[in-house]
Parts: sequence; structure tokens; C-alpha cells
Amino acid sequence: MKTISTERNGLVNLSREYGRPLPEPNRAIAWLKTTITSDRKQTKKVDIGWTRELWVFVNGKLVYADENLFELEGARKAPDGRCSLENGTFTLPLAAGDNEVAVANREQLLRMGTEAAPG
Repeated sequence: MKTISTERNGLVNLSREYGRPLPEPNRAIAWLKTTITSDRKQTKKVDIGWTRELWVFVNGKLVYADENLFELEGARKAPDGRCSLENGTFTLPLAAGDNEVAVANREQLLRMGTEAAPG
């Protein structure tokens, strides 16, 4: 694991850190992990942006999964398959205390990133 800082608007730019992960048609999965401490049990709305495929886990449980596939017109999220906070929204369940949040992003293109913000 390596510490990566977010860019403006909360974007984690994995391509800037690692470049193109594998030659086509292979794909790479990047894992992002953080801990969120909550003073009580609660839920938070999260807006999230990504490219290709994404899975979000909280305390080991899958809470969100989706695709944003640029090359398939019907599978593109707004805006036009690009990484944007418009791509998806989900509810993040938090327990009182520390919560491990893990995000898996599978990609094959040069640009790879994930961004999230409280809704």
C-alpha cells in the first residue's frame, strides 16, 4: 500500500501515480483504502465518479458496484462516459467508530481515477 493524496475536487488520479498499468487487452484493478471515523451509526449520501468498473466495500461488505463503459454507448454514465461526480450516487453505511472503506477500480485505459464527495 502507498499513500496517495487527492487532487482538486477529491480526484484520486491513479494514472498520475502509476501510468498505464497493462498493455491492452489486459486490465488492472487498483484498490483505494481509507478509514472513516464516525461518532455514531449513520448513513451518508456519496456522489462518485470513475471509469470502467467500480466496487465499494465498507467494513468488508459490498455496498455499491457499477460500470461506466465509454466504448459502449448504452453503458456510458453522464457525462459521456467520463469520470465525474455525476456518474453515480450511493448510501455509505457507517458504524460508530472506525469504518474501513475500500474501493476497487478496474480499468484498461491510460486514464484511471476515482473521485467521491459527500452528497
